[in-house]
Amino acid sequence: MKSLVLVKKINKYETLLFLLVFITFVPFREIISWGSDYAGYILQAKAMINFDSNEFISNQTFLAGLSDNPKYPIYTPLGMPLIIGVTSIFHNFDPFYVRYLVPISVFLNAVLIFRKSRKYSLFLAILFLLNPTITNQYKDAVFTESLGILFFLYGSTIKNTKIKTLLFIFSVLIRPTFILLVICDIFFSYRKNLTSKYIVLFLSLIIINFFTKLFFNMNFYGLYRQSDSETDGLSIVNILIENVQKYLTQERIVLYIEELGFLISGFSHPLNLFLGIIVIAFLLIIKDKYSIMILIFTSFHIIWETPSFNRYFIPVIPLLYFAFDNGFGNLNKLKKINKKLVLFLLITTSLLYSFLFYNLESKKELQAGPHQIESQELINYINNLDSDELFSFHSPRTLRLFTNKDAYWLDGELYEGTVIICYKKDVDCIVPKNYEQSFSNSLYKVHMPN
Repeated sequence: MKSLVLVKKINKYETLLFLLVFITFVPFREIISWGSDYAGYILQAKAMINFDSNEFISNQTFLAGLSDNPKYPIYTPLGMPLIIGVTSIFHNFDPFYVRYLVPISVFLNAVLIFRKSRKYSLFLAILFLLNPTITNQYKDAVFTESLGILFFLYGSTIKNTKIKTLLFIFSVLIRPTFILLVICDIFFSYRKNLTSKYIVLFLSLIIINFFTKLFFNMNFYGLYRQSDSETDGLSIVNILIENVQKYLTQERIVLYIEELGFLISGFSHPLNLFLGIIVIAFLLIIKDKYSIMILIFTSFHIIWETPSFNRYFIPVIPLLYFAFDNGFGNLNKLKKINKKLVLFLLITTSLLYSFLFYNLESKKELQAGPHQIESQELINYINNLDSDELFSFHSPRTLRLFTNKDAYWLDGELYEGTVIICYKKDVDCIVPKNYEQSFSNSLYKVHMPN
């Protein structure tokens, strides 16, 4: 009877968490950004599910080669496209439905935080759901981080070795950088037979890579160079080696600390540097498996080519809450901290996050993307064109997804016959004299060669 009461209580609280996810996601359900990552996943999923990978890679290589500085890989890691392809029976590759993968994974992560935390479990789960880094995902489309960390966290809590390894592999297929988290978890979970566990993990990935090359001509970890997968299979490793010299600077380290602080405050502020230092100090004091994971995983991203770490630190948030739970659950290390003070800080932070979400929701109409009326007019115009010209656009993969027209990022020499799409307010969009305007609305204009 006691166990039944406990289950009923847990279900009640988990229902509350579900309602909170619903409330925070629904305002953005019909809003989608021009961000092209989700378009890349969906385009790649379509190619893989139809076994058209060779043509897809060839086309991607050609289009990326038209830009001096292409803003997307030839193909991404295979985990997310595979999941999108397998689940296509539910969403038919519609990005407005594919994006439901994000709130679903966020909810399941919150449930895990609630079930596994020893202290302040409900507050920690609510903090996770209201964290601005988490809710900011809803105004874009499809990020892989929440889904990847979901597989990892559930894998880390399961005792069955085979299922654990399978879930870990899925997390690595979605985000290859999660191999760092998996290595750490195995180290802390298996003090005996440690070498054999690592051998099984890496051998499994090698075998998987053999089959992904065989069926899709793709390495599971993606391809980030302007070449085909046969000649540059280890390009991501080469990139990381180059980035050590390029990005390991004082400025990047300061940015790294500030971004850790951002995970706590939820908004840009000079105090983020101070908060980041507190986070690092806290993790060094705790020194449990979650704190070690966070330090190793986040430090790796210092050499990652990105102007901001915010998105890449999404997986850190649930790990940070578990580290917090372990820290305050272990009174031998933090017994001097007043419990009422901790509870006050949790409640105050929840209120701050609620205000930040309200501010985000109030500005949702300013979100530019394919959902806008002007964007729909542009997309309809392009879809009604009979010709197969190339297009230049600031989000080429997204345009390809909605129009099935090849497009590239124009930042160098103009490819002959390219149809140019510009924002009206974009002064850097240069149109040759032999072009004439064929379409215009309040946001966009289209120029075609005579």
